[in-house]
Amino acid sequence: MTSTQELDIASDKFSWKPALAATGYFVLLLGVTQALRAVIYQLLFRLLPRMGVARTEIFWDAISIAAMLLTGVILLIILQPRAARLGLNWSAASRKERLITLAGGALLGVMAAINIALDPSQAIVVLHGCVITPLFEELIFRGWGWGRIDAVLPARWRGWGTLALVTILFGLWHLGYFDVVGLRMAAHPENSAPLGLILGMKVVIGLAVGLLTGLARRSSRSVYGSLVIHALWNLFGR
Repeated sequence: MTSTQELDIASDKFSWKPALAATGYFVLLLGVTQALRAVIYQLLFRLLPRMGVARTEIFWDAISIAAMLLTGVILLIILQPRAARLGLNWSAASRKERLITLAGGALLGVMAAINIALDPSQAIVVLHGCVITPLFEELIFRGWGWGRIDAVLPARWRGWGTLALVTILFGLWHLGYFDVVGLRMAAHPENSAPLGLILGMKVVIGLAVGLLTGLARRSSRSVYGSLVIHALWNLFGR
């Protein structure tokens, strides 16, 4: 075996330290992000009614949108990621990727417009599920987290290994929405299932969405396909 071959083998060996450090940092970021979102959500939930805002059905989506937007802005200010780090490198995508993304985006736009035209009250729901939530979660998972973890894995682990890890974390991430689920259950106790069952279903659905969006991310160089898939899932899965 030549020295060059030995170096190639050595460079492809799994390096636990940077991989664990990157994963640990990402998990810490996820915990802090969910905690920050929950604090903002709770503040809005308690303060807005004191200002005369009624807790209608629109109220829940509105405060969730506000909490995600404020949390996202804070993360952008602290992390200051480049667009490429978030997977927003449109110029790096192939022509096929761009066409598929544009076609999916057009379908999403048409279906969302029809949905709102049939029921204008759904506008805030569509905004929440098809714009804000996909942007918030995809830029964190298939954007920043994907790029950070994929960069420290050896060549043979990249792609599929990143997909598996990010998908698992994305499923578990949905346990962090227990505050939202709990408050809505308290507001509608007559329609509430056990909290554990609802959170378990959210984890399973999160794993399914994470797998689909992860497959799109693995086969492309950007997060745009993942955004469209996530938005379409939320539009048709409500």
